Amino acid sequence: MPASERSILAGFAGKNAAKTHCPNGHCLSGDNLCKFHLRRGSRVCRTCANARRRVKIRMPRRANATSFKKGRIATNKLFASEGERYLAHRDEILIRTRANGIKTRFGITMPEYVQMKKMQGPLCAMCGEIMITERRTRGTSGRSPLLDHDHNTGQLRAFIHRNCNAALGLLSEDPQKLRQAAEYLEKYRASQ
Repeated sequence: MPASERSILAGFAGKNAAKTHCPNGHCLSGDNLCKFHLRRGSRVCRTCANARRRVKIRMPRRANATSFKKGRIATNKLFASEGERYLAHRDEILIRTRANGIKTRFGITMPEYVQMKKMQGPLCAMCGEIMITERRTRGTSGRSPLLDHDHNTGQLRAFIHRNCNAALGLLSEDPQKLRQAAEYLEKYRASQ
């Protein structure tokens, strides 16, 4: 046995290092060892690995719209690509993604979220200005509504502007800092 093979075998535990043949009777040495598995610390017979790979390719199996690989039968011939599937179902996908995000972030369902928004009305709970809900309206990015929550307790508060939410975050949600900021603004506004 060459020195390089001995050094490789030295890294394998007890009985696996002592094996000379795979369960199918192929020799576990030299060119018949799969290099991919050797680098990861295991010895796999190359002949058996290639045979398994060929069988997997030949076996027809169900596949989704994106896995049109050799030997697979697509169950959905309607869409040639994932992009076409997305465009066909764009609205449903966006609604589902938004609902999942709300559930993950706030722990409430989409109907509960919509109900909270309806109960509050169109005004920001912090500054009292109208929140803009239309998308792609120029110059309104800071006035879109966000559901504010306490980062320590996770308790939901109300809908406020994006800019109001950023202001709360920058002042560490500390009421004392907010009062000091208000006093600071009033002091310099009075002097003008």
